[in-house]
Amino acid sequence: MRIGELAARTGASVRSIRYYEQQGLLGADRSSTGQRVFTGDAVDRVKLIKRLLDAGLSSRAIADVLPCITDPSVRTPYLTRRLGEERARILAEVDQLARRADALAEVIDELDADIRSARDARSARDARSARDARSARDARSARDVRSSGDVRSSGDIRSSGAGAGV
Repeated sequence: MRIGELAARTGASVRSIRYYEQQGLLGADRSSTGQRVFTGDAVDRVKLIKRLLDAGLSSRAIADVLPCITDPSVRTPYLTRRLGEERARILAEVDQLARRADALAEVIDELDADIRSARDARSARDARSARDARSARDARSARDVRSSGDVRSSGDIRSSGAGAGV
């Protein structure tokens, strides 16, 4: 089968299949025109390679264990030990990612606290400004009332004085 058919049957991209071949994970014969020709067992091999990549193994680690997986006659305790090492490496990465996520959560919490503090300070400042503006407006209104009241009072005095003189 040609590379396009292998890609269609496995869900791997043509580019990935070429990469697997370059890494020595997959073999192909060549036609007289130089095109890759894969055997029927290439479908299972590509699916296995994809599973191992999805499990977090590097192409180098896959090249190391693939012969032991595909040929039962060469399976040894090395295979399970090697896969166990890969699992331990992945779990260590998970722990490191969890520590990074925790550190980032702390940064986020600190920033949120700073934002809340700044927002609260801004709200308090705005409230003081509004209170000061109301006080100033009330003071102006009181002056205006007193000022207009004083005029009426003196007008009342004049009118009462004028009435008294008549």
